[in-house]
Amino acid sequence: MTVMPSQEPQPAGTSAALRAGPVIEWLVRAAREVTDVVGFLATICEHIVAAGVPLERSSIHMRLLHPEIRGYTLLWRHGRGAEITPRYHGVENLPTYTNSPIYWIYGGAERFRRRLESPDVMLDFAVLAELKAEAFTDYVAQRLPFTDGSNHGVTWATLRPGGFSDEDLAFLDALVPHIGVIFEARATHYVAETLLSVYLGADAGKRVLSGQITRGSGQVIEAAILFADMRGFTEISEHLRGDEVIELLNQYFEAVIAPVEDHSGQVLKLIGDGMLAIFPLQAGGARPACLAAYSAAKAAFANITEMNRRRRGEGKLTVRIGITFHIGPVIYGNIGGASRLDFTVIGPAVNLVSRLQRLCRDFGKGMLMSAEFAAEVGLPVVSLGHHALRGMREPPEVFALPLAEDPYHDLAPPR
Repeated sequence: MTVMPSQEPQPAGTSAALRAGPVIEWLVRAAREVTDVVGFLATICEHIVAAGVPLERSSIHMRLLHPEIRGYTLLWRHGRGAEITPRYHGVENLPTYTNSPIYWIYGGAERFRRRLESPDVMLDFAVLAELKAEAFTDYVAQRLPFTDGSNHGVTWATLRPGGFSDEDLAFLDALVPHIGVIFEARATHYVAETLLSVYLGADAGKRVLSGQITRGSGQVIEAAILFADMRGFTEISEHLRGDEVIELLNQYFEAVIAPVEDHSGQVLKLIGDGMLAIFPLQAGGARPACLAAYSAAKAAFANITEMNRRRRGEGKLTVRIGITFHIGPVIYGNIGGASRLDFTVIGPAVNLVSRLQRLCRDFGKGMLMSAEFAAEVGLPVVSLGHHALRGMREPPEVFALPLAEDPYHDLAPPR
């Protein structure tokens, strides 16, 4: 008598892997279209439930390379959908992290399981007591492998009496490597987007990620240009420890960068204690871009005032800054050597706005602008005359705000 393959006795793991086949095929097909990892986790879990696994709760725990965020936790509950929670640097020192199964999974443990319906189950982690109180019967955490060798985590929990069967766990085991590949791909893309945005600026980062990476590639754009610089930074840094200098710079840059981004500007470069930003001209023309740059500067001065108030209360040094403006054409693109490129702006307009910083210091002004910017911004301004600037063939005319409008109108010029 011939026995059909479907009738042959098979180990639980083999039959579970076969049952997982359609879900795996779906994962492979759907991976190309994954953009929303939260919704994707929910859909994965719904497929798992549809395949007969009594899954009620699942979570994905990923660590990332990010300047502020240590990683993300994605949590799915049956009937409630999925949500995502960022975990910031420092979470690894909190009891909620060290007293969790994921701490051990990140450390290299392959699997952790607790049968929660057992009356003598060891509730050695806080999450276990919470799940037992909600009548969960079984909890499994296991390593979610990434191809780079890093450890991430996935958890499964059920309410079914008796917990997960061996075949259920074999089914989930068959899915885990595929889930890991998909989430690694999305995490890698997210890290690339984030790091390019943080280090190059949002627009420049998108351009590089979209393929604009050839040395010498670029375009001429019209933009309002803002340059911010801290007064007397060299002298300040000589009186502070290294960690105090870093703290001051971080506070200062946070105070001036956030307003630029809030007003749709693009921060392109941090040069020591200087910041270069542009506000590209849009359909509205030059004036909206100039007004956006000016409004960002006013907000930056307000932030610096608040920063100085806090630092003064802590007995720390305070700072003054200068912000200069210009508008004109700039070359925006990839510049540098074969092994080290910078996506930035260059051109005479950039040179002019940076050279105006010396006059900010000499006149004791908080803000100065070129004649071109003054003509477009439409604010009351006062000419300070023509001044020779290094590298400029013709002395440009320089404008300031009326005395009472300048942020430092009531302060003596710095020496």
